[in-house]
Amino acid sequence: MKECELLDLIWGGAVASRDANSMSPLARVLDALLVVPTIALVSSGGHSHPVAMVEGNELLPGATLGDVLSEELGIHVPHGAIVLIEPVTMADATEVSGADLGRDLGKILMSMASMPIESVTRHLGAVGDVPGRYLPQGARQSVAPDRRQRVARG
Repeated sequence: MKECELLDLIWGGAVASRDANSMSPLARVLDALLVVPTIALVSSGGHSHPVAMVEGNELLPGATLGDVLSEELGIHVPHGAIVLIEPVTMADATEVSGADLGRDLGKILMSMASMPIESVTRHLGAVGDVPGRYLPQGARQSVAPDRRQRVARG
């Protein structure tokens, strides 16, 4: 989805937010995988597949996606968040196959791979960098012991 298409959807009233309790399975999985918040939006027109964008993407000169969503929809978008825009028919589906979910998630993650590496690492993070998110606090030390504290064997 191009920036101008997204702006047309937002200004045309075709985009709405979802709260954390009504996030789609795709939004919940994406949110669990990333170290930054996922903002879930639904679109009632314009596209047939989910799209994820970084809130810092400029939709207009000097106006980021986060700025536009805040101004036009009154949505607080944390710095660095991923904004997921799904067609309302997908977001409201009562049943989702694992194959479809995996395909859509794979496409989103592959699209993130085309972003500059600094952006990707900031959003995907490294396993264990956020205590309690991927590993219990302190578990990182047991995974990668400090080699400076080797015991001399005699």
